[in-house]
Amino acid sequence: MYRTGTRLKTDEFTDTIMLAQGERAILETRFKWPGQYMFHAHVSEFAELGWLGMFEGDAVSDQTLSSTSRPRSFNRILWAILPLVPLAGVMVLFLAGGVGLPLQEGLPPIEEIAVQRVTLPVPNEIVVEVMNSGPDPVAIAQVLVDDAYWASRSIPA
Repeated sequence: MYRTGTRLKTDEFTDTIMLAQGERAILETRFKWPGQYMFHAHVSEFAELGWLGMFEGDAVSDQTLSSTSRPRSFNRILWAILPLVPLAGVMVLFLAGGVGLPLQEGLPPIEEIAVQRVTLPVPNEIVVEVMNSGPDPVAIAQVLVDDAYWASRSIPA
């Protein structure tokens, strides 16, 4: 596809294009089989307004078709495999080097608390009921309200 139709360099290879209001493009395509082909908008309201039509496509010989599509298919395969090379390298390092998550020994506990209920019993007081759903005891040392730390007290239940 030649976007805006003003350059001889193709912008993209696709079977669906999106054009904004007032935008234009020149499409160059090859057909394996001769016949009538349809173009249309993918918005049904526009198609109802006549943004669809038919055109005649001439077949390209098998020799021309195979010679022009071979490099593009090779490039697609190359670009599909290329990102897998670094991924394979990382996997080899991960498996060969014994790299992984460290054991939990000596690390702080995983804090898993869930807010059960928030009430405002009197002015300037917020009561938050939380539940420790993790396996280890948890101490709440700070309370952050409106981007400021406030003095708080905990009453275990």
